[in-house]
Amino acid sequence: MKRKVPFFVAFLVGLLVITNVMADAVIDHRRIQIGFRQFKAVLAADMDLANKLDKQGRLILGLVYRGNPDLASAFATQLMQMGQGESEGRILDIPYLAKPVTAKELTNLIQPPAGIYLLDHPGAPTLRYIVDYAIESNRILYSPFEGHVEQGVMSGMTGTVKPRPYINLATLKSSSVRLNNFFLKVADQYAP
Repeated sequence: MKRKVPFFVAFLVGLLVITNVMADAVIDHRRIQIGFRQFKAVLAADMDLANKLDKQGRLILGLVYRGNPDLASAFATQLMQMGQGESEGRILDIPYLAKPVTAKELTNLIQPPAGIYLLDHPGAPTLRYIVDYAIESNRILYSPFEGHVEQGVMSGMTGTVKPRPYINLATLKSSSVRLNNFFLKVADQYAP
């Protein structure tokens, strides 16, 4: 004999699932926004940043997404508006352009972006592909998501209340990116 699940119980279970998914999305969006500040700080610590300009003298920042292009564009706008007054849209007084791209589009760009930021959790093969691309291009790859630095992403964050920069030393060495020594002293370090 089949037991019928009361509608109310099924409704509550569904509501809990939806609430958890929405809560995860809010946490991810918060981490992305906090991560933008650290991403700019890591880029500012790149001692060769001035050599990574496009033909117009800008830093192109690749924001890698896999899902919603409209949401990626909204995040790009937020990143572009960071800073106040003359520092808005600039890193070390160098103007930048935040450009949403998919992982596939990333490797088709005429010139590698000055820095790469993950807006989504890519699958393991795609993450490895992006990590390898960043290493081969001598570019900083930043992810605000937990566990990515341990999987080869060069930079991320630790903690949520007072987030700190987190650097994968093996990836840093493999990529030949040179970061300011002071930045390395204040960042948490992962040495696989």
